[in-house]
Amino acid sequence: MVLSKPDYGWGNNHTFVEEGPFALMRGDKLWLTFSAAAVDTSYVVGLLSIEKGKELLEPKNWHKKNYPILTSRSVENEYGTGHNAYVTDEDGVVWNTYHARPGTEGVRSSGIRRVHFDMDGEPRLDVTEELDVRDGLMDVVTTVLVK
Repeated sequence: MVLSKPDYGWGNNHTFVEEGPFALMRGDKLWLTFSAAAVDTSYVVGLLSIEKGKELLEPKNWHKKNYPILTSRSVENEYGTGHNAYVTDEDGVVWNTYHARPGTEGVRSSGIRRVHFDMDGEPRLDVTEELDVRDGLMDVVTTVLVK
């Protein structure tokens, strides 16, 4: 069953392709990432999602983001990001494995980065280590005084 085709400019800039899908089940949704565009610095990662319990073989049940979630502009000096997959370590931390070019003329190389999830549970693949929340700042307590 075809779920998605390259119908946005970022997926059909000069090569019409959506490939290398990989699924991640999290909470009440199934997230499906895929690579799109040419295998050059314009290569990106797009995202489809479906709610748990919906018919997987019904394309109208799937929601596609209208912008890529990982591009050459996401992380400094990583170009042509694509073909990602997920692994979960023994502590339950989800990691994204992917390939990118270390510079516009670099060869495709393998990488790994921790996956973060936003308030809606959507995977964020572009949060680098220096943007990661430090353990001591994970829990925030606020006190409101009303006078």
